[in-house]
Amino acid sequence: PEGLASSTCSAMQAAPPCSPARAIREVWASNFDTEFEALVEVASSDGALLAFDAKHLDAPTGRPFLSTTTQADYEALCLDQTQGALHRHTRLGIAVATKEWSPAAGAAAGSATADFVVRGVWNFQLCREEQIGSLREANSAAVRAPPGIPPRHEVAAVGEATFGRRLRRSRLVGFASPMWLACAGLYDFAYLLQILSGFSEPLPADLGAFQAKLQGFCPQRQALCDLFPHRAQSLTSRHVTAPSGLPGGGCDALLVLELFAASVHVADCSVLHSTECTLAAASAAAAGAAAAAA
Repeated sequence: PEGLASSTCSAMQAAPPCSPARAIREVWASNFDTEFEALVEVASSDGALLAFDAKHLDAPTGRPFLSTTTQADYEALCLDQTQGALHRHTRLGIAVATKEWSPAAGAAAGSATADFVVRGVWNFQLCREEQIGSLREANSAAVRAPPGIPPRHEVAAVGEATFGRRLRRSRLVGFASPMWLACAGLYDFAYLLQILSGFSEPLPADLGAFQAKLQGFCPQRQALCDLFPHRAQSLTSRHVTAPSGLPGGGCDALLVLELFAASVHVADCSVLHSTECTLAAASAAAAGAAAAAA
């Protein structure tokens, strides 16, 4: 893990830790429109990578990393959902990188290599719409945030339904969307799917149906826990403190972005995009062979 984490510069252009592109931009209802448009602009480039991490501020414990290719992990996720794990306060971190071409050292004239360059990091402060409405109607001086929830989150966060509507209408999802990279696998992708569907329906009954529904929004996606099934949790354990004073969100999204770029060491982004398709094809082939043998 140490070697991988320290090799990120070989796949992503080095940038000073304090560079503007790496500064986490805190997003509340007051600046949501401006920051969302900025996110869409940088993430609409060809071959863009969009890493995200959903940090539930009211979760009693951290999330386990669940593989996006394992039915048993999906059943564990569904059980967690049915047992009332309904989070109302979330910091959704997003980090974006794009390709930048440069002449290849020692190569023939005209050849070039691509590096991924960080273009922006955001913390979208989200809250359930009905929660925000009831608190704004109350006397703001009397509002007391639950333990672990910043007081401002109760009255100034972006409504999840508002975020979901903007996301559905944007170029961040659909056929030409960027590649989405998740930190905690199924947990992050399930939360993304719920936001996109407006929390109007339960998760699909099985992993295949879940993947099919997600495919319509994020046809290009990957999870860190699938790339490093035994090391993902330790790789992302070195949290960096955000301006809000709490870890997670944009800090973890930036770390996922850099670890993913370091893990592949390729210039052709189409190779990255084919990773999950290869996993899905292998799984389908194994299932077909088992059915034939039966």
